[in-house]
Amino acid sequence: GRAAAGAAGASEPLPARPEAAAAAALPLLLSVQQFVGRANSVAINLVHQLASLYTAQQRLFASTFKAVHMRRAFEALGTLLGTLIALDEALQRCAQLPESFEAYRRVLANMRVEPERYGADAGEIRKLDERVGSLEDELLRGAVFRRCIMQPFDVPGELAVARNAAFLSQLRENLKKIMADQSGSI
Repeated sequence: GRAAAGAAGASEPLPARPEAAAAAALPLLLSVQQFVGRANSVAINLVHQLASLYTAQQRLFASTFKAVHMRRAFEALGTLLGTLIALDEALQRCAQLPESFEAYRRVLANMRVEPERYGADAGEIRKLDERVGSLEDELLRGAVFRRCIMQPFDVPGELAVARNAAFLSQLRENLKKIMADQSGSI
């Protein structure tokens, strides 16, 4: 049989029917979707904390953090973003997933017509269809990383991350150092 490219298991054969392959991959992909949501929250939280520390108007910044570079925190952010890029790559390599989920959604549409025939509740089918739709949108379009970095990082009236020169300077300097270390170790 065909080998799954990481979605349904490393070496387990995929079910012959695409909708069955989607059903087999669904639990794992729902867990990945949950992980991505949490990773996005962590990214926002870490950026907010760093941007709050590196605010030139704060007395604490001038007295303490102006000379502190928080390299480990920026490395952690980079690792998180790298993980999201790797997830995008892995999901894109599973070329059969979009076709499988399209077939699965057709099955759900058929089930909505006569839910009692399948021993299901119309509301449950609708909820499952919505979850599958959000999963497709969030994971199968190759935009996991892009969605993370395009989140609204500014907090209106409280924190302007995009205009925080001290934070952006630290981000740039840490990125340069991390990239230099990475290119030196290759």
